[in-house]
Amino acid sequence: AGGFGGLGGGASDFGGAGAGGFGGAGGGGGGGGMSAMNNNYGCGSGKFDSKDKYGCKTDSYSNDSGDFSRLKLEKELDSAKAEADIHRLTCQRLKCELERVQGSYDKSCQEMEKLRCDYRKMSNANDCSKGGAKMDSMCNDSRDQMTAQLSALKDQLHCKDAEMMILSSEMRNKDICFQREKERVKSLQCDLEIVKTEMDNLRKATDRLKAERDCLAQREECMKRELDRIKKEYRILKEGSISKAECEKFRQDVERIKREYRCELQEERDRREEAERQIQTLKSKIECEYETELKVEKDRNQRLQRQLEDKQTLIECLTDPSRRERC
Repeated sequence: AGGFGGLGGGASDFGGAGAGGFGGAGGGGGGGGMSAMNNNYGCGSGKFDSKDKYGCKTDSYSNDSGDFSRLKLEKELDSAKAEADIHRLTCQRLKCELERVQGSYDKSCQEMEKLRCDYRKMSNANDCSKGGAKMDSMCNDSRDQMTAQLSALKDQLHCKDAEMMILSSEMRNKDICFQREKERVKSLQCDLEIVKTEMDNLRKATDRLKAERDCLAQREECMKRELDRIKKEYRILKEGSISKAECEKFRQDVERIKREYRCELQEERDRREEAERQIQTLKSKIECEYETELKVEKDRNQRLQRQLEDKQTLIECLTDPSRRERC
């Protein structure tokens, strides 16, 4: 999985671009940091791994062949649903975190505004000019202390601004990925219905072929019995006192029945072979179209899970003061 981009530039305008993180094995490098209010946080591209500007995976599927299994597709569909739930829960958690940071930000703004009012009151008061050198020293010390507090609050507000911007961007990206995951689940459901329909058609074709084979066996048995009966009658007539013309007629009847039997038998065999070829073609088509997609989607879900864990670790670093320095 790709690394994470660095934090934005100077605290005055948050306009600088951060350095990209280092890519993992087979993954892309981390995206740039914040640039004004528009960033591509967490994006990157590698030789074997590409993502769009929201950090979502965009695989290109190969056409590797493999044994098709409807159970695999159903399992993959369940995995995609679980992945969508993870995105949804992550979005909810980020929203709560954003609300917490927003509340802290508002509180800091109120404190800074209060200090500004106190600072203006002290600057406008006449007490400092009436109390002598000692009063001047106390007023100056108080004013310097308040100025330092005000500066510290400004720095804290800049940090809160950075955290809020990162969390807002992360939440938007997660929401986009969640919506795309929902669309992918719908697509997999449609694919599953198509596979079920084609499997039903395959079972019906197999049953029809079995019925035709049984019918052919019955007809073959009837033809054999009819041929035996004619041969028996022919022998009886041949041994009796019949004319040569009648014997020839019976012989021709036997040959005619043999030809009809062989012709019908060949037609049935041709029909059976054609049905078997159609079934094999349908099976190969299903294997080619869906097995590869299942295989690639499984790999994609594993990579996406690792990316989610990395992003969660980064958010914890940004929101936990005790870990921020180490992170």
